[in-house]
Amino acid sequence: MPDKTQLLYIYRMSNERRQRRQTQHAYKKNAKEINWPKMKATLKTLAWAYPLAAVCFFILFFLLTFFSVQSRNKKRREVLASLATATAAITKIYDGKNSHYASFSFRAKGTIYKGETFHGYKGHVGDSVCVMYDTNEPTKNIYCVDAQLETFQKEVFEHSLWITAIAAGFMFVIIPLVFIYLIVTGDRQTINNYTRKKNR
Repeated sequence: MPDKTQLLYIYRMSNERRQRRQTQHAYKKNAKEINWPKMKATLKTLAWAYPLAAVCFFILFFLLTFFSVQSRNKKRREVLASLATATAAITKIYDGKNSHYASFSFRAKGTIYKGETFHGYKGHVGDSVCVMYDTNEPTKNIYCVDAQLETFQKEVFEHSLWITAIAAGFMFVIIPLVFIYLIVTGDRQTINNYTRKKNR
């Protein structure tokens, strides 16, 4: 007949086996697998939504760039039609994301006029620069370096394509990374959306 120590050992082993069975049963009951139909449906949606978003972004950026270039070219033509030059002083430099544009002031016909560069300016406040202005209306003026007309192909079409490609590439990378991050960090909503209970 087993002694007390043996009985305790048998009881403990039996209890451990029962707990393991319960744990395995609970795991099988709650086990999940990837919900492939839901995943495929999402990928199909992205397959048409992603290119559509890229096209819409391109059109919007293209239109904004087009009208901006048209406005600058119009000002250039007006100045060049009745041209005079003057020496201006840089009064302020503004920090932009990709460049620094500047404002300047100059004297014409005894009056002080102000203007701004179209593009980046690499210099300092107080610099003397060449400006062109309309003799009939000196408020229409441009920085001499900005006098060349911008072209549709390079400054509008190619620039819009380049920016769209960068934005599309960024989204192509960031969307999967966000999804992986949500899965790894245990986001319940994402996990519930793209998993389902295993069929037993």
